[in-house]
Amino acid sequence: MHINKLIVNYVTKFIKNQSITLPLLVIVFGLLMFWFDAAPTDFLTVLLCLSLMGYLFHLKANPEPPIISFLNTPEHFKLPEYKTMGASGMDVYYVKNDTIEVNPLERVLIPTGLFISIPEGYELQVRPRSGLAWEKGITVLNSPGTIDCDYTGEIKIILVNHSKVPFSVSYMDSIAQLVLCKVEKAKFDIVDVLPPTKRGDGGFGHTNKL
Repeated sequence: MHINKLIVNYVTKFIKNQSITLPLLVIVFGLLMFWFDAAPTDFLTVLLCLSLMGYLFHLKANPEPPIISFLNTPEHFKLPEYKTMGASGMDVYYVKNDTIEVNPLERVLIPTGLFISIPEGYELQVRPRSGLAWEKGITVLNSPGTIDCDYTGEIKIILVNHSKVPFSVSYMDSIAQLVLCKVEKAKFDIVDVLPPTKRGDGGFGHTNKL
């Protein structure tokens, strides 16, 4: 029993650190069985249990990422890009050869050439690029815009110019970013009385007085 506890603690430590694979787990148990000269049945039982646990830990810690499908169209398009390993949003680009002028306080619909299929249960949110917003006063008008999973038309970005000078959108300019988000759908219930809360019907500016 003492040996089994030792093995469980040793292997669990590696599993929690996600630094062990199933084949390596088998090798470790084989070496420990040889080292301690323990009964094969004891090690086999613990091995099977921890192998299953390791596999379940692996699935939980490393789920398959959702897949967005892009239609391969005759016209040129550029896939969105995650610019860094930790980026939440993927940059999306304008891929036409002609330049689009966005005048002050004007809104323009910018095509991306992208036709996509989003997994059910997800949405793509369209968000501004912080650099364009701060440096040029260019933002996404309906931010965050929502692209539903059942929409299969071309993705177009509504840009608005909040500056005092015209802004040019040229070929291969990064114009916005897309963020994939999970969506929960609610069920509806009609009741006669809402549950009481401390805030109640306190609305606009209410929390500023607290």
